[in-house]
Amino acid sequence: MAAGAKTECQHSNDCKIMNEEINVFDRVSETLTTITRNLSFISKCVSNNLPLNDLENEINQLTAETQSVKNGVLDISDIYLPYVQNGSTLACMLWRACREPEVVNSMLAWYKFPEFLRIATGTLESFTNTYIIDSNEISIPAAGSEEGHFVAGMVGTVANMSAAHSGREILLSSEHGQQLMSCMVEALASIPAPDGDYLRRLLLMALYNVVIEDVGLNFLLKLGGLPVAIGRNILSQGEECLALSLHILALCTSAIPSSAVKGISKNIPREDLKRIAKAESGENCLLAMEILQNLKRSA
Repeated sequence: MAAGAKTECQHSNDCKIMNEEINVFDRVSETLTTITRNLSFISKCVSNNLPLNDLENEINQLTAETQSVKNGVLDISDIYLPYVQNGSTLACMLWRACREPEVVNSMLAWYKFPEFLRIATGTLESFTNTYIIDSNEISIPAAGSEEGHFVAGMVGTVANMSAAHSGREILLSSEHGQQLMSCMVEALASIPAPDGDYLRRLLLMALYNVVIEDVGLNFLLKLGGLPVAIGRNILSQGEECLALSLHILALCTSAIPSSAVKGISKNIPREDLKRIAKAESGENCLLAMEILQNLKRSA
């Protein structure tokens, strides 16, 4: 493990992850999207002042479609829960096993490992699409739920894998790895704090492990979106997430040329950092002050 890299754990052994879990997440996500679209269409009809008869016909049709979708969700739930229960157990077992460097090396050498990265990406995308519809309608599962355990097990495995240099190398050099990194940044931007801190912490840990090396830092800065994702909800998150966020921002603003800092400085919440510097003590206070100094030098 590289100096400064962080590992995280949950429960042990095996790595037979099934595609069915992702398919079920996708189906639930599609049904929720259809319901949302139907409701939006009704609102649009009202705002456009359609004739009453036409509007009533549209509402009846959409009501029937929505009921069909709801029935589909109930049917899916009969399949969904057992898959999530099995998947959460396996994912948490793999998460704990990946604390050991030997297990990480064995996984990376496995010819099916690119498929694991694809499944991890699909799991995270489906989770956010299902439970985080928009900024006004967020209902993320609790950390102790089966869904929470499942996605945390997958992201925790990636976080532990990224603590090894060989793991970071795979994430940054392979197509599936780069897609996963992009998905993680997008998820970080949308997951609420503090309710989603159990997942934010794992995402931040994985991203921190990547940015401690220049190649990872440059990749994520080129990818874009990381400062915005970290800055959003920075004051709402818990102590551990805040510390990880500040460490990443400190690396982003200190380890690259001042010209590059200028490009991202507008996306870093200076006023929030000033509040942290005044309200916090110890390392968080020092990190916030360091970031502000880095931004000042690049101005």
